[in-house]
Amino acid sequence: MTVLKFLFVFLGGGLGSVSRFSISMLAEKYLHTIIPAGTAFVNIAGSFLIGFLGGFTTFSSFSLETYNLYRGGNLQLAMLNIIINVLLCMGAVWLGSLLARHFSA
Repeated sequence: MTVLKFLFVFLGGGLGSVSRFSISMLAEKYLHTIIPAGTAFVNIAGSFLIGFLGGFTTFSSFSLETYNLYRGGNLQLAMLNIIINVLLCMGAVWLGSLLARHFSA
């Protein structure tokens, strides 16, 4: 990767992260929903716009990769990707929060 490409990815990723954070905060402030509506909106929009805003959300990358596996005839790998990225990541969040509680006590 050239330095210029690296710089563009860095800047785009940063702008995407700031945009995601801003949208999430605005949704939390004004929508008062029972689910994280800002995150859901950003993930759906990012999945739709991945060609343009790939740095907007990593969830859109996960969705595209899973779709490409499915489209390529690899349904089992697509399902495995879903299991790894959802269930194992949720398990990692649980373990991380458990460790954080242990070390903060």
